[in-house]
Amino acid sequence: MKFQKLLISFAIIIVIFIVNPSESQAANIVNPKQIYTYEVMVRDIEALAARYPHLISYKTIGSSEYGRPIYAVSLGTGDANLFINGSHHAREWISTNLNMYMLEQYVKMYEGNQTYGGYNVKDLLGNTTIWFVPMVNPDGVTLQQSGLSKFPKDVHSSLIKMNMGSTNFKRWKANGKGIDLNRQYNVDWANIKNNASSPSWKNYKGSAPEQASEVKALVKFTKEIDPEMTISYHTSGEILYWNYHHKRVYERNYAQAKKISQLTGYSLVKPGPYPAGGGYADWFVAKYKRPGVTPELGRYAGDTNVPLSEFDRIWNQNKYMGLYAASESNKLYLARGGKPKPKEVSVNIDSQLIKFDQSALLMDGSTLVPIRGVFEHLGATVEWIQATNTIRAKSGSTNIELKVGSKLMLVDGKSITLGVAPQVINNRTLIPLRAVSEALGAYVSWDGATSTVYIISPPIKEVEPPPAKDEDTLPADEQTQPDV
Repeated sequence: MKFQKLLISFAIIIVIFIVNPSESQAANIVNPKQIYTYEVMVRDIEALAARYPHLISYKTIGSSEYGRPIYAVSLGTGDANLFINGSHHAREWISTNLNMYMLEQYVKMYEGNQTYGGYNVKDLLGNTTIWFVPMVNPDGVTLQQSGLSKFPKDVHSSLIKMNMGSTNFKRWKANGKGIDLNRQYNVDWANIKNNASSPSWKNYKGSAPEQASEVKALVKFTKEIDPEMTISYHTSGEILYWNYHHKRVYERNYAQAKKISQLTGYSLVKPGPYPAGGGYADWFVAKYKRPGVTPELGRYAGDTNVPLSEFDRIWNQNKYMGLYAASESNKLYLARGGKPKPKEVSVNIDSQLIKFDQSALLMDGSTLVPIRGVFEHLGATVEWIQATNTIRAKSGSTNIELKVGSKLMLVDGKSITLGVAPQVINNRTLIPLRAVSEALGAYVSWDGATSTVYIISPPIKEVEPPPAKDEDTLPADEQTQPDV
């Protein structure tokens, strides 16, 4: 009987697990081990943005030749931008699987406050925004995956002709009009080798650069986000193309390429003296003078798509790639004169975690907080003088005056130089926390591990008793009694 009860209990546990999977299992939106169609991608993008609206947003940046919207998805809140794209070529759609899986895994790491591969994901995505265009070529991908069924009947014959008379489109690389999108960018376009003479399943560069709708959309979008670095995923062969006519910063680009090679295990393809041109990464490097790389995913698959059985291997090779590139993008952004993004910090006053309507921020080594947030918690009254952008505060006999944009603070008329001037952020006036708190007599400490400022209010001053009167003038009941 005891054994039967144990069996029943075990069966109940199994049923509960199946019906109510763990939160981490339920959280999976992207399934990368499937034929990842355009429709599945759009559905997953919308679902991810709905689940993580504070970190993920999306928009369309143009349309394909057959009117399918091209989606761009952002992850993070940083000022530096990294751009990752996939599926320039139709049969290389496993790069879309990787883009989407990377997007979801990184946002889950952010939510879980994880460090991954040595990268603090939350800090990284606070400094850098990663933009994904997971499927540059939705028409071509759809044709390669589904054949003619999703295209107008009046174009079937022309598509079959471009495919050399075959209705099997598994080898298809081009867009829906037979143009190879990665031969369309305006960089040494005239000298592209091995060009097909007319629209074809592969290698037709078009009649002019930036002719295809998809390429026009990507060129415009790149200009809009101004990325520090780009990753254009292709297949196959587990190699890395990494430079194009960019001698001035060759050593920097080579160092980055070597690091990517270490992360992925991919072999570097040394740039030759006469590179082909026309590719997105080639165009980006030549035009923006910034690093752009083209990893070729999966073991060599020939003229077809890389099989889904390769995905685990592809992810293990590339799981740190986006984080490394995001870190490098932030460094490049700062080197170009970009300002570091303020880091949000916590404030604890007298063992109470304080919530502000505008988060406390760490800027240039100083914590800034909303004016009333600190003054009122420390018992001071505050006055804001709009005409001169001046803040005045009073606590007991202490008078403090600060001005937006000025590093001088007056404490009872004495000037003190601040590390950071008060400033207006999101329509809130923020002031340096430590300087103001210490001017009010509070004790301030910093915990770097939790990014928390701890403040202990100044002790309440005891009131001095009045001077003692002569004993012979005190009432009898207040006179000091002699010891008995």
